[in-house]
Amino acid sequence: MRIFPHLVAAVLCTMLGVLGGRAFADSKTGVDLVLVLAIDVSDSMTDASWQLERQGYIDAFESPAVAEALRETGTVAVEVVEWGTHQNISVPWFLISDEVSREQFVALLSQMGRTNGGGTYLQDALVFCASTISTSRYAGARSVIDVSGDGTDNRMGSDPNAVVAVHNRILGQGIVINGLPIRVNSAGADAGYSFSVVLSASDTSENVVRYYRQYVIGGPGSFLLPANGYGDFAPAILKKLVQEIS
Repeated sequence: MRIFPHLVAAVLCTMLGVLGGRAFADSKTGVDLVLVLAIDVSDSMTDASWQLERQGYIDAFESPAVAEALRETGTVAVEVVEWGTHQNISVPWFLISDEVSREQFVALLSQMGRTNGGGTYLQDALVFCASTISTSRYAGARSVIDVSGDGTDNRMGSDPNAVVAVHNRILGQGIVINGLPIRVNSAGADAGYSFSVVLSASDTSENVVRYYRQYVIGGPGSFLLPANGYGDFAPAILKKLVQEIS
């Protein structure tokens, strides 16, 4: 029988790739939930608005309701990503497994500074978050991206087919995306906080909610929870975190 060396090499490479993938998967730490908190820091966000966002997360993780949800769920690996034109990991993967680690995570949130800025590259942010989940050292019984923001995608938004393709590719990885769109008025101001860049006509508050509903959230049990301005962000993110952690 004639043996073709190049075919043997190809088969061996394939087998090694499969075995290597299995070894990588087997080396991961199993957790009950892998959670990425994706926070909008694009130019439509003033520093005051960003402070309200960060404080909302701090208050939520300090709350008895989230503490109870974490206890009932078990182990949660959480990462914080700030996004605009680019993406930045502001708090790397952190394992919350008890009260001490929850308080340590709150301290990390308190130390977090604002990064990024630029455009609202929402779909790029989701791709980045999905990538950090797949390459992390954690394997979750559930994997969730929790994304909040005040605008529609202004890079890919004009090409619905591209947006849908990206969306479907992420959901195909078994990742659930939950959304918290922030309603702001079309004049570019909200609850006394003026935006550095006035929102475009396409970014009226209800259009942002519709965009998140159609192009952002997805996966089993996914949900949308809008905030009525930045003043409503803290109670909205508290309710959202309790629901997605539980």
